[in-house]
Amino acid sequence: MGLRHLCFYTDDIPGDYQRLLDLGVQTLGRPQCETGIPAVYLRDPEGNIIELAEFLSTEENLINLDGISQLQGYTIDV
Repeated sequence: MGLRHLCFYTDDIPGDYQRLLDLGVQTLGRPQCETGIPAVYLRDPEGNIIELAEFLSTEENLINLDGISQLQGYTIDV
């Protein structure tokens, strides 16, 4: 057993999808944006399944969840 897939929240599925394709990530389908939550699955160079999901309304935005909303001003220096 192990990690089934990893999901990342984005506010730009088409842009992030294209950027990842340009970096060599394998697509497992095209972005599904017609119904529900826009999402797409990809496979990274090591074979891990990655999901990109986009929440269209303020109520669905993960940043508004308790615990996460407190981190909005947090930044990481790289």
